[in-house]
Amino acid sequence: MTDSSFSITPIDKSNLLQLSELWRAVESTADNSFFISWAWISNWINTIPDPVYLLKYMESGSLSLGILCHQKTFLSSTYLLNKTGSKAKDQIWIEHNALLHGPSFPKHINLLKHFSEGKIKSSLVIGVSQSDYLSRFDTLGYIARCVWRAPSYSKKLTKNCQDYDYLLNTFSKNTKTQIKRSYKYISSLGEVELRRATSQTEALVIFKKIAGLHKNKWGDSSGFSNPYFVKFHTQLVKAQCELGLVDLVSLELDGKMVAGLYNFVYKDKAYFYLSGIDYSISDNKFKPGLLIHTLIMQQYAKDNIAEYDFMAGEARYKKSLADTDCEMQAVYFERDSRLNRFLNNVRCAKSRFRFG
Repeated sequence: MTDSSFSITPIDKSNLLQLSELWRAVESTADNSFFISWAWISNWINTIPDPVYLLKYMESGSLSLGILCHQKTFLSSTYLLNKTGSKAKDQIWIEHNALLHGPSFPKHINLLKHFSEGKIKSSLVIGVSQSDYLSRFDTLGYIARCVWRAPSYSKKLTKNCQDYDYLLNTFSKNTKTQIKRSYKYISSLGEVELRRATSQTEALVIFKKIAGLHKNKWGDSSGFSNPYFVKFHTQLVKAQCELGLVDLVSLELDGKMVAGLYNFVYKDKAYFYLSGIDYSISDNKFKPGLLIHTLIMQQYAKDNIAEYDFMAGEARYKKSLADTDCEMQAVYFERDSRLNRFLNNVRCAKSRFRFG
């Protein structure tokens, strides 16, 4: 590739060795999230039935990679980064979505100009991603339409957070009181233990219990009711739990799970992906969710993890436990055309009518 170049080529899913070597080489020097690691990306490629394409983009001598799916209709052509465009398949749910950028990649990303040239002439969908990252894209000739947004919260962890009392004192007085009261109450009911899976067998057992609790709360809308979601995450647990990238955590009362976490640990960051909570005890002092997050943050501090990411979604407990926030978005970068401007005006009019 030249100093500034761009290509989109089909990926042969039956032979990913060469792509694996290329991806891992760039990943080894990149500042990327777990969701752009080869562990996640390769599992996603092998889970979805859709054709996928490799995006290679070189800018100022630094290489970036991405995996694309393509949607084409009579009126439009759209590429999606690390997503399919299918609601069912995309319930697998990626966050911190981005290109895999090599070192020294320019802050200003001029990628979109390549999507408007030659035979491609397509829109590009990226998300869910940090709004600061999406703002780096040069939108000349494009309309950036935000279709989803939510706050995201995280907690910085220092070595001092290895001490439980120190960690509690980093929270507000009200949050600290709730956690201490919950720990005392749950302990009065029996023996309390925080357990982390250390084998594939143990991880799958905890994963299955979390799935049951998650479905009890969310019913058919739970990802665990979706075959694509279940296949993807079961394979991810099997492949990565013993390598330390997947962390299955169980808070147990007399050997029974009252709260479980499905987390990822990558580089110096831990990601809270989803949880399962036992709501059978209705006492307001029973807050196993707050407690398990606090206890696992203490453990992560001992593991020299620098940040605990609660990920996107408004929730009081996230806000209570976090000390940092940002906005996450999904954005359609649409070609600036009369048709797209007209369609956007129609959407805006509908929105104003709907919400008064």
